[in-house]
Amino acid sequence: MRNSLQAWWQARQPRERRVLAAGAVLCLLLLAWVFVHKPMVDARAALVQGNARLAADLGQMRQIAARHQGQAGQRSVSNRSRAGQSLLAVVDGGLRELGLGPSLRRIEPAGEGRVRVRLDAVPFDTLVAWLETLAAEQGVRLAEMAASRAEYAGQVDIQMLIEEP
Repeated sequence: MRNSLQAWWQARQPRERRVLAAGAVLCLLLLAWVFVHKPMVDARAALVQGNARLAADLGQMRQIAARHQGQAGQRSVSNRSRAGQSLLAVVDGGLRELGLGPSLRRIEPAGEGRVRVRLDAVPFDTLVAWLETLAAEQGVRLAEMAASRAEYAGQVDIQMLIEEP
């Protein structure tokens, strides 16, 4: 095979050999660009873009962390402000203050610093807003929640366990 290739090459005129050699070099350069250079440039651009996105995410996380650290100090102050009131009283008073008293089916202590609540046909958005406010102002958190769709749109039947940290 090699002898036949050499014979074929030798049978070409010098000018034709130069054209074929230049074409082969151009083909090799094109293949190197397509299979080596272009993928590396594309990968680098993707990494730069991903790095910028991660840097933006990190900035947001740092802002959120700073805000939560500030709220942690406020929580201890607000926990002291309700001294004398049990978690059960705070939750019950908050629900009745929102006008959710008629939806309240059961509220009971579930151990030290924990309250179990059952509500029927309560507006979900109102409940979530109240839970966020309760967490921010009183420093309590939602430990467990089970919700099911109620008869009307936007309302849920819900069971939840609220606890102090």
